Amino acid sequence: MAGRPFISIVIPVYKVEDYLRECVDSVLVQSFSDYEVILVDDGSPDACGQICDEYAGRDPRVKVIHQSNQGISITRNAGIRAAVGEYLYFLDSDDTIEPDCLESLAAAATEGHYDIVEGGYRTSDGSEITVPQQLPTGPVESGKILEFYCRRKWTVLAWNKLIRRELVLEKELFFIPGIIYEDCAWTFALAHQAKSLYVLNRPTYIYRIRPGSIMTSTNATKSVRGNIVLLDEYVKYASKARQDVNRYSLRLIFKQRKIVERAILALYDQGCPEAFELFEAYHCTTRPPVFRAAFSLAIDPQEALLELHMFLPAKHAWFWVRVLRRRYR
Repeated sequence: MAGRPFISIVIPVYKVEDYLRECVDSVLVQSFSDYEVILVDDGSPDACGQICDEYAGRDPRVKVIHQSNQGISITRNAGIRAAVGEYLYFLDSDDTIEPDCLESLAAAATEGHYDIVEGGYRTSDGSEITVPQQLPTGPVESGKILEFYCRRKWTVLAWNKLIRRELVLEKELFFIPGIIYEDCAWTFALAHQAKSLYVLNRPTYIYRIRPGSIMTSTNATKSVRGNIVLLDEYVKYASKARQDVNRYSLRLIFKQRKIVERAILALYDQGCPEAFELFEAYHCTTRPPVFRAAFSLAIDPQEALLELHMFLPAKHAWFWVRVLRRRYR
């Protein structure tokens, strides 16, 4: 491989020795060859580290980073910093890609110099199901990217996207360490910063559904904490990018608040001792002035009443949210 590769494929690796070879092999048989593979071994206690080194010894396009276990976000960030390609591509180490995936995505990226090029995907859990693409095929207008995210039409996952590396570095689009739903927070930031997107309306990625993965098993309390962090990211971007706060992003924030409140109330009903602590963390997130101002706009009377808790101290707001959510849900 001479010069800088067109694509840097970042593969975080942890406890996937049964799937890792199939994942990497799906990359090495691609019809497109102008790429590098960055395997980031996140201190995996199984044979993953040795498997990574084996592939690096066989193919000069494969690089390996070994690190102590630090989680998926820091692992991906290490891959971003080590990458030298024009575009980044994230691939989970228990998934695979179609043989012409990189060729198809690279062709669109080369033609239009887009910030993002995205394909479709299909799931694999013994049966093959193609997930319908909700976005229009072809170029997507700049202002529509954030709108599609907020309307839940854009796939809020890091994988299966070619992303211009310069954009990621310039805007410091790194993953937030130590949280779940890191993909949602990251793609929200990406949707704010990207100026162009091209969509392929056919599967290029194969997502493996397996028991025990992060996507299929999440602790309830940890899930609430993750949703609070995600809400906080939504609010932060609304605060510092006021021109982008449109009715879609406001509705997204409002829906996210409902998700958090209902989850906290469910924990409270179950007698969870952390319920009030979680509510205090949530309540702090909803207090920035720009957020209060946004929701002082025309909301229906029922919801406007519920918004009063944002102006109260947490201990009083806790009572009113419990009462009003029970009354109006």
